[in-house]
Amino acid sequence: HEIIKIRTLHTSGSGEAWIDEQIGDLEARLNPTIGLTAHSGIVDIRITAKAETEAEAGRMIAEIEADIRERLGMVIYGADEDTLEGVTLQAVAKRGWSLACLEAGLGGALIEQLARAQNPAFLGGSRLEVQPEALAEALEEVRRGKNSSLALGIALSILGEQQNITIHILAPPGNEERHLTYGGHPGNAPRWATNIGLNILRRRAQQISD
Repeated sequence: HEIIKIRTLHTSGSGEAWIDEQIGDLEARLNPTIGLTAHSGIVDIRITAKAETEAEAGRMIAEIEADIRERLGMVIYGADEDTLEGVTLQAVAKRGWSLACLEAGLGGALIEQLARAQNPAFLGGSRLEVQPEALAEALEEVRRGKNSSLALGIALSILGEQQNITIHILAPPGNEERHLTYGGHPGNAPRWATNIGLNILRRRAQQISD
């Protein structure tokens, strides 16, 4: 006759091992239980509570969720049905900005993921074959063409066995560029690069708006 209630927190920007270090003691609890599931650039924290009533299960989850949020801070971007692209575009819209994007080597992953959020702050994007060193210049052309406030560019290139990712953000407060490498399966690289780029933009917009 027990009630089982589940709450899932979504994180990005930190690996499963780091999160495990921060909340490992909570994972040892028997009720609520906590489990981690890693995706490409995203780690979900699943909280499951069992109680005689739904209200009691909800109280148990709320208590441990507050503890997790205090420990992880902005690493958590949402919960349950929230998506990284949705939260990112909400933060962009809150600033009164609009977003255009440019991707190279991602097979449409960035544009398609942003489009799924169906937020008018996203003005569209372009897929171009550009070298990482030319990403910033090409991104500025896309930004001007879309007449957007800011722009996100992600380029994935492969050199031998090394997968290189360049992320460039053109934003009113100042531009930002990151150079990363991905060591996972090549088929997961576009999604990983997309999620990492969106999370960088999300944190940038949220920190400024807060």
